[in-house]
Amino acid sequence: MRRWVFLALAATACAAAVIAGAAWHDLSTSRGQLQGARQSLASAMDQAAGLSTAAGRQETKARISTARTQAASANRQLRRSWALRLVRPLPGLGRQDRGAIELTSDALKAVSIADDLLARADRLASSSTLDHATIPLHGLAELGTLIRASGTQLRPLSRRSSGLWGSLAAGRRTFDTVVRDASTRMLSAADAVETARTFLGEGGTRRYLIAIENNAEMRDQGMVLSYAVARFADGHMSIERSGSVTELVLNAPAAPVPIGTNELFGDMGPSQLWQSVNATADFAWSGRTMTSMYQRATGDQVDGVIAIDVPGLAALLQAVGGVQVPGIDETITAENAARILLNDLYVRSPASSDQSLRREREADVVAATIAKLTTGSHDAIGLGRELGAAAAGGHLRLWSARQREEHVFESTGLGGGPATQQPDRTFHIAVQNVNATKLDYFVRPRVRIDISLTRLGTAVVRTSVVIRNTAPPGAPDSYQFGTHHGEYVTRTQLWGPRGATQLGSVPESGLVANQQTITVPAGGESTAVFETIIPNAVRNGRFELRLVPQARLFPMDMTVTLAAPAWHVEGSTTYSRVWDRTFTIGWPISH
Repeated sequence: MRRWVFLALAATACAAAVIAGAAWHDLSTSRGQLQGARQSLASAMDQAAGLSTAAGRQETKARISTARTQAASANRQLRRSWALRLVRPLPGLGRQDRGAIELTSDALKAVSIADDLLARADRLASSSTLDHATIPLHGLAELGTLIRASGTQLRPLSRRSSGLWGSLAAGRRTFDTVVRDASTRMLSAADAVETARTFLGEGGTRRYLIAIENNAEMRDQGMVLSYAVARFADGHMSIERSGSVTELVLNAPAAPVPIGTNELFGDMGPSQLWQSVNATADFAWSGRTMTSMYQRATGDQVDGVIAIDVPGLAALLQAVGGVQVPGIDETITAENAARILLNDLYVRSPASSDQSLRREREADVVAATIAKLTTGSHDAIGLGRELGAAAAGGHLRLWSARQREEHVFESTGLGGGPATQQPDRTFHIAVQNVNATKLDYFVRPRVRIDISLTRLGTAVVRTSVVIRNTAPPGAPDSYQFGTHHGEYVTRTQLWGPRGATQLGSVPESGLVANQQTITVPAGGESTAVFETIIPNAVRNGRFELRLVPQARLFPMDMTVTLAAPAWHVEGSTTYSRVWDRTFTIGWPISH
């Protein structure tokens, strides 16, 4: 009898092992398929050029189709699994099965939402063109409604992972992060699209100062050297005047300067000299001050500011095509605009301080681009995507005198300063030229951030800014290379989190900032080192930093490392990327 009991128990154990193994196999297979679906979906949503061209939209469609196939296969695998059906009544195991099916179903819904958005956007793109400088405001309205609906539909797909185990719980959390971030981006984009309609003259004429920034001599952004005034009426754009900022002379400051800004940049005359108005990291202050400066210089009022630098101009050229300008042999395109405007025109210029010919050529390029933009027909969605990508890197900034519009610009990153979100976790770095050369075309900064997290949760952040000057050694004195053979002198600033401690820092742009003056010989490199102490750095089981880039011609390379010997850290503790847009890096962390 006992032998039969043992045999029955053994058979039961074997059967349980077989069922458990089959269930685990089915869960693992579906998890792999679901992971592929999530990656395909995230790639489609993050594809910067996904909607800008017909080819880009086709590529995004293919990624969404792949995600749909993978998610559907995972869902079928789970629903048809005989092993999972047998374990569903069991405590704990049944929750895993139900959780996996729910996750695959949510993935299919997300794919359907993305597919529907793309199909409608594709149809809208075919009927929305920028025709002879008239922006189709009705198309913007439809696009805003479409994006908001998609963002709203995605939000409920982010659920809690409670009761799920191991990799399934991790997969649920990762998927939730993807759809939550996508929903937030879509809702913010819908706000921006709706605001753009009034900003572009729906319901009343608007006039804006266009500040044209030169990346060959950097402030926090490019240096403002040229300008134009644009008029918008019901989406139709016209240019009223343009020229060099040397025409807009001020004999006194046009606006008060905040105490911290004055301490760092007051000797540069930021509210009197156009070349220095962008020294601060707060574009809300710069934009407001530029309108005051323009009114003081001309007696004329404008409703806001559109600031665009050379990479932003290249984005325009990418959308409208190349232009030809008398005196410049090449057709100027998105690919060669930076070289021509920030290097070649200086090489051809005389060594004297008279740069009127070069300024005329640069103004001619801007005028030719605007003329091409305001004539003929162009893909409005493609143009918007190119400018949106430029804005993400800080190459296009907006300021509006209308408080509601300005609030949207700041909350979406189209305007404002680095402290508009998570000011107590935000870093920003600027390498600014202070020796009146035009050398930033040759300057390649890179950043290393080394974080040491103490047992008490205080983060000690050491930031090293390595500044490499690729100007040719021994270069003859010139307007471009200066009078010291290509030597580059910079004030390098670090803006650290509000509430953090930085030696010698002052409140500036909503953060705390200090600076170092660094000299870099031609062909050499020098390093500025800063230390920041952030108390109570771990919150709700996470340590995060938000990193806002400087809008340089060549984005900085960045490496971040975390050392936390007293903590358990999930994921890699080293992170490297090109710092071409604002991003947040974070780690789940526990004792």
